Amino acid sequence: MPTNRLRRFRSPVMEVHGALIRPGELLVEDAFEDDLRPLLERHGGRPYRPGPPGRDWRQDPSAPDYGDVNARLREARLAHRLWVGFADEVPVDLVRRQRLRGLHFHHVYVGAVGVQDFYQGGPDGWAAALTGARPTLGPAVGQPTPSVAVLDTGVPADWETTHPDLGPFLRLNPDALPIDPLDGDDAGSLLDVQGGHGLFIAGLIARVAPEVSTQVFRVLETTGETDDAELCLALTSKELTAPVINLSLGGFTDDDLPSLMLSTALDAVLNDGKVVVAAAGASDQPDRPFYPAAYAYQGPPPGVISVGGCDTTGGSAVAWSKSNKAEVYAPAVELVSTYVSGWAHPNDAAAVFTGWAKWTGTSFAAPLVAAEIARRFTKAQGLDPVREVANTFLGQLPNAGWQPSARLYEVQPPPTAWQCG
Repeated sequence: MPTNRLRRFRSPVMEVHGALIRPGELLVEDAFEDDLRPLLERHGGRPYRPGPPGRDWRQDPSAPDYGDVNARLREARLAHRLWVGFADEVPVDLVRRQRLRGLHFHHVYVGAVGVQDFYQGGPDGWAAALTGARPTLGPAVGQPTPSVAVLDTGVPADWETTHPDLGPFLRLNPDALPIDPLDGDDAGSLLDVQGGHGLFIAGLIARVAPEVSTQVFRVLETTGETDDAELCLALTSKELTAPVINLSLGGFTDDDLPSLMLSTALDAVLNDGKVVVAAAGASDQPDRPFYPAAYAYQGPPPGVISVGGCDTTGGSAVAWSKSNKAEVYAPAVELVSTYVSGWAHPNDAAAVFTGWAKWTGTSFAAPLVAAEIARRFTKAQGLDPVREVANTFLGQLPNAGWQPSARLYEVQPPPTAWQCG
């Protein structure tokens, strides 16, 4: 069976038949843990407990705030525990070959940009420095209540210096926003491949919907990866109060079936009345379910809204051939937004970013849809449920020729329609 650790990520990741998992880790359902404990301990496993930085990558300062994962899972009532310490192949044997009930791979999801090569390789996986005129952010006109939650890389420590106009759009604890370290592997001035991903998305939301304020959560490493535990804990966090959630991340599973724990977390969020918008990703396997966007085709409760990409650089909306299938499509090619300043391009040290960039991927189509739903919900002043607002908007897309209210490109005009493909 082809399995291997992938060195392109900052945290441990292994590939199993096109799916990404945490090597040597298992998610164990609470109901089966006592019966499985002797077997798991015989294979060298143990329930996860936080270790010191340097020995436990989850506790390193540049990692997202995992904390005591199992204590957090228990508090969130996600009905699973994380077990670690196995040899890499043990989870593959127990889950894939023996198919023992109550044991699950600890899935890894990555920022859903780029094509093939685990969704982020090739030149499309990186932002391009903007050389033309810089756009401006309009004045914020929204309410202080957060409208969109962005679960991503966070924002750089100097975001207020680089983009002071973005401050009014990030109204929830602006002095304590989760920090994107930009260079998680300490490579000097060379930016990590997805450093600034969250800042770019926050800028897109501000450009499209100045009525909308954004809640920022950090779940992605600067190299783009997260996992079931961190994603589910963020989704079910009591601090997440925004009615619309943007997930510009995703991945495949080994058997193409959804993660049980992620299903549990999404069900809780959707049953709470929130709307989840997820990037459909871009890969060379467009017919394979790409989660969490693939939850769009499941339910009840009403599923996730999956967003694929249009290429609108020619002035009209045409299908972007690299996008996975989705239920709605939005501009995804060469979008312009807020970015880092003074950092070198991850593939070209001579190219230095100066605060704005162009980027391509369904990562950036998804927040356009999320922002528009939140804008309409804000305008309705909460009189209609946010899911009803979303359904009305989506139902209008195929025929209404709706287009974003802001120019999203350096030169090209806005698209004539969002529905394409």
